[in-house]
Amino acid sequence: EEFVNTVLEYRKAKPIDIDELRNEVERKRPMIAAKLISEGIKRFDALIEASGGTYTASEVSVLLGITTNDVRKKVEQKQLLEIRQSERSGYPKWQFNGNAVVTGFEEVMAQFSYVDFALIVTFWLNFDSDFGTSRLDYLKNHGADNLLLRKARQLGHQGSK
Repeated sequence: EEFVNTVLEYRKAKPIDIDELRNEVERKRPMIAAKLISEGIKRFDALIEASGGTYTASEVSVLLGITTNDVRKKVEQKQLLEIRQSERSGYPKWQFNGNAVVTGFEEVMAQFSYVDFALIVTFWLNFDSDFGTSRLDYLKNHGADNLLLRKARQLGHQGSK
């Protein structure tokens, strides 16, 4: 939108000088990028809250009956998902079923070689037409079958490039 306004300003003022226009756009690029990043963070935080919010490491340690160091080890071993929201980190509540991790979650998570946590969140929460539901709901109802594992592997390889 800001880019379009910049173009329109130049068109009103005088014939377009492409070099001047390019310089003006480059000058405003950092401001536009910062605004987009800020909006993205707000939307991500809203998605996490709408899906149930997060637990702290201490809450997860109590829930699972392990130490907070063991919680961090589970994250390193891709058995739990930790996300960073604004200025804090947390563990999405949807990866738990009672006082355990959702059955099959760890097996699917192990398929990701390296993928950003935000991409993993969208992997789990977005609708998948092959399943007719989100991958998380599919996992909860059908387990970690070959199709779900293959989709996770594909995303994992894509994220490692």
